[in-house]
Amino acid sequence: MWAELLQRQRAERFAGLRGADIRGRLPIGETVLNALLQDAVRQNEGLRRLSVTIQEGNILVVDATVTVLFFDKNVRLLLRIDPLVDFAVSPLMNVHILESQGIPGFVLEFLLNMLPFPESITIAPKLITINLKTALTRRKLDEFVPLLKRLALSTRRGCAALEFHVGVD
Repeated sequence: MWAELLQRQRAERFAGLRGADIRGRLPIGETVLNALLQDAVRQNEGLRRLSVTIQEGNILVVDATVTVLFFDKNVRLLLRIDPLVDFAVSPLMNVHILESQGIPGFVLEFLLNMLPFPESITIAPKLITINLKTALTRRKLDEFVPLLKRLALSTRRGCAALEFHVGVD
C-alpha cells in the first residue's frame, strides 16, 4: 500500500504532498559508514581496503590500500567536508584533501583520476567535488532533486550527523 502510494506520488511529481516541509537529522556512525564502503571495495579491483574514521570538525580520516601497477600501497587521507549544501545555490558538496600520507599529492591526484568514479565526482588538486544532483539522477532518483532544499553535515568523534530539509513546493 505505502509503496504504491509513493510510486503514484513520484509519477505525479509529489503533487499530492504540496506544502510538505520535512526536516530531520540522520546520525551515521563509523560502523554503518564502513559497512557501506565495503561495496566500493568489492566493486573496484584497484581498491583492496577502505575504512573511515570520523573526527570532530567535519574531518574524516580515510585509510585505504590501493593497487598500483601490481603493487599494493597504503594511503591515508585527511579530508574536510564543507558543512552545508544549499540546493537553491548549488548541488555541489566539496571535500577538501588536507593531507595525504603514503603517496605524494601529484601521484594521489593521478591515481584518483585513474579510479572509475561516477560522473558525479570530479577530482582537482586538493579538492573532490560531488554533484549530488547528478548522483541522484544516476541512481534514477532525479524526481527527488527538486525536493531537496538543504543538507548540512556535522561530525563528532565516531559519528557524522546529516541534517536535511526536504519540501514540496
